[in-house]
Order: sequence, then structure tokens, then C-alpha cells
Amino acid sequence: MTQDSAASTTASGPDSGPNSKAGRVKVSVGVVFSAKELELEIEGEPASIVKAVQAAVADGKALVLHDAKGKLVVVPADKLCYVEVHSSDSQGSIGFGF
Repeated sequence: MTQDSAASTTASGPDSGPNSKAGRVKVSVGVVFSAKELELEIEGEPASIVKAVQAAVADGKALVLHDAKGKLVVVPADKLCYVEVHSSDSQGSIGFGF
């Protein structure tokens, strides 16, 4: 892989640091020929994640996502199947969700 093809688009940035007012966003990434999706929790705004995905696909470069727990995920744009962005507004249920 050349250095040019390894260039990336990243979802972390000034709006996703520890001092940001943005919340955590759950992101699910489907990868071509993989039965399991990647699940991440990212500090930031859903709009910045969507922009990073759109830029990676448009440029044909890798999508780089930095998880809130320190995990780094790099997916080549041509291997992206889907990306689901769940805003921090949507509350997850615990137990039966009553």
C-alpha cells in the first residue's frame, strides 16, 4: 500500500475531544465479505461522522474511526457496505425496556 492510498478520512477532530460538548454516538460499520459488523462508540456529532464517511467514499480512501475507548478502526472505502450512525439522543433499553 502506498502512502497516498493509505491517506484517510477521520471522524475524530476538534469537535470530538474530551472537552467537547458533543455526546457519544454509536456507529455500526458493515464490511464487505464480513459476517460481523464493527461496533464503535465515538465522541462527537453524528453529522461529523456522516461527513467523514461521505468524504472517504467520494475520495476512495480509507475511513478511520477513533473509538471513545481508544480503539482505532481503518476500513478501505471500497470495502464499506454500510454505516449506521445512532445519535446520542436515542436511548438504549436495558432489560425488557419497560
